Amino acid sequence: MTNTLYHRAIARFAVVLFSVAPISNWADAQDAPSIPIRTLGPVTAVAKDTLGPVLAIRELSNRSVLVNDLASRRVLLFDPTLGSSKVVIDTAGGSEPGAPFKAPLPAAVLIRYLGDSTLYPFRLSQSLLVLDEHGKVARVMSLPRGSDITTIAAGGEAGTPGIDSKGRLVYHGVYRPRAPTPDPERPWQPSIPVQLDSSPIVRTDFDTRSIDTLTTLKLNLGAPFKNLEVDDKGNVIMHMYVNLLGVDDQWAYLSDGTVAVLTNSE
Repeated sequence: MTNTLYHRAIARFAVVLFSVAPISNWADAQDAPSIPIRTLGPVTAVAKDTLGPVLAIRELSNRSVLVNDLASRRVLLFDPTLGSSKVVIDTAGGSEPGAPFKAPLPAAVLIRYLGDSTLYPFRLSQSLLVLDEHGKVARVMSLPRGSDITTIAAGGEAGTPGIDSKGRLVYHGVYRPRAPTPDPERPWQPSIPVQLDSSPIVRTDFDTRSIDTLTTLKLNLGAPFKNLEVDDKGNVIMHMYVNLLGVDDQWAYLSDGTVAVLTNSE
């Protein structure tokens, strides 16, 4: 049964991939310039430190490297040769000179900022730490909407935020769900929760404290609620179904300042 489900999942995913581009645009896609193939150069340095899955990395102008080692709940700064490193952020911190900055709730991203500066989401105060080229916290930036720290710091399917040419932050936001509507005939009965089927990609301006929506992503409802029933004993039964093969729209902030969206809804 496991193999059957696996092959069904692979078949469904292949259909999704081919359905991304409408058939009418297939000829145009064939005429589009091909993406150049770049050959990777030889390995010039190997780090001796043991790291978990590397979710975020940031190379600075002097070729030193910031690495977010989320599995070990720390951020390291490697020298250009990768021969040595120091911890600049962890969950323990310290009071001695050169001690790492204490971040009790680690974030999964490193956000490229101006020059060699890097932004690190600080969940505890719902703000952004500005790291200098030495990995030190130079200052703290407040967010126009602090609750957005959840998706800014999440990484993974939430994507990696980016900074545009005007210093504005582009990231995966979230809509606020409306309150469920109670049944006027049965006000005591729990209402069906309102589930969101979309989420915005937004751009925030730190100077004007404004937030603009750039585009909207379609979300898959993995387990949507359908209806409520009450049996003859007064028990409330909520029905829902599970969609194991649903796929959310994905997005990425590109180096030229544009936002790319991969969708399966077209």
